[in-house]
Amino acid sequence: MLFDLQSPGRRRVIKVVYSILALLLAVGLVGFGIGSDATGGISEIFTGNSSTDTGFEDEIEDRENDAEENPRDPRAQLELVTLYIQDGNAKLEQDEQTLQPVLTSEAEESYTKAADAFAAYLKLKPKQPDTGAALQMANTFFVLAQNQTSAADARAEVENAAEAQQVAADQDPSAGNLGNLALYLYFAGDFAAADGAAAQSVAKAPANSRAQNRKQLEQIKQQAEAFQKQVKQEQKQGAQGQGQNPLDDSGGALGGGAGLGGGTLGAP
Repeated sequence: MLFDLQSPGRRRVIKVVYSILALLLAVGLVGFGIGSDATGGISEIFTGNSSTDTGFEDEIEDRENDAEENPRDPRAQLELVTLYIQDGNAKLEQDEQTLQPVLTSEAEESYTKAADAFAAYLKLKPKQPDTGAALQMANTFFVLAQNQTSAADARAEVENAAEAQQVAADQDPSAGNLGNLALYLYFAGDFAAADGAAAQSVAKAPANSRAQNRKQLEQIKQQAEAFQKQVKQEQKQGAQGQGQNPLDDSGGALGGGAGLGGGTLGAP
């Protein structure tokens, strides 16, 4: 599936979006370089000001006109990707009790437009797809995954994240990009491909950190296996679109309830 944002049964609720993302820090994947040396890292998602007037509207309109006038220009679509993501980030709100960001319908709409622009960009077959935009889209899809109301719908968004991350890894097969790719592929349920990406990531890591990196990826695989069991259980119960999403912060198969920098999915 390539950025399918129209799956049936995708009822929305406002949820805190930190718990699954906290895994990236809690298990030490920043050591791979995730979110640290590339544009559009995980931490950049949460910079919103909760305003529907974000200041990006005029620039977005200009770039939309450019894209319409130059439909074969990849750069026009690429600029839209970045602007839509920035606009979505700015439309995140903050939970008054937890002080953590929550995804609003306005932010989700901007993220969806970003995904559409990124898909249009890839269809133009740029010679060297932009790594930064691909990383931003992978992060954004993971935020959307965490906000689904069922495990199956969450997995669909993680599949989108894996496809976007694959674009980045193809252009820059660094330990960090491959480690991220393995994570997304595990949660997407493609364990064979994830094992391959994990092995490549470990091989590219500094020699003195390979053992620890391998252990971290094994832990992620275990969490992903638990997640897939939740998806299968939901499907057996015929609860797609209605079951609990174990990637949210309220509990479930992978646990929950931790903010950025605290806890893990096994323990958010």
